[in-house]
Amino acid sequence: MSQNLAISVMKKALIVGFKISMPFLIVTMIIGVIISIIQAVTHLNDQSLTFVPKVLIMGIMSILLAPFIIKQITIFTNVLFDIIQKITTG
Repeated sequence: MSQNLAISVMKKALIVGFKISMPFLIVTMIIGVIISIIQAVTHLNDQSLTFVPKVLIMGIMSILLAPFIIKQITIFTNVLFDIIQKITTG
């Protein structure tokens, strides 16, 4: 395996990781800001107020984004198998 091929595989792995994680990170950040504003307005400083909504929304997002995540991982796995096949046969 050449150095360029290894770098290419790592680059593709990072891109897939970013594609999968970014929706979760963006929504978590938005929810955090909204809850912080609500806490500042109402003067409620309960830690469970920030934790519980984030966990519930992440669970719902996991269910909704499961097809997208599986598709991205499957595409990346197929690319890896193609690379392995090219290395072993060529």
